[in-house]
Amino acid sequence: MAKKTYGNMGLYLVKPEVKPGVVWPSIPKDAKPSESQYAYFARKYMAAQAARSVLEKKDKE
Repeated sequence: MAKKTYGNMGLYLVKPEVKPGVVWPSIPKDAKPSESQYAYFARKYMAAQAARSVLEKKDKE
């Protein structure tokens, strides 16, 4: 029995540059270079909550 190789198994490699419309992973433009996805969204959430609390304080006054 012949040994199966990658050539006759029907497997192929897909390079990301072959599909021009797909950008993976998509990195937001305002993300810091060494920032993880979790840290980015945590920072954005905290900024949104800080802005919201400032608006609520102005509304109470």
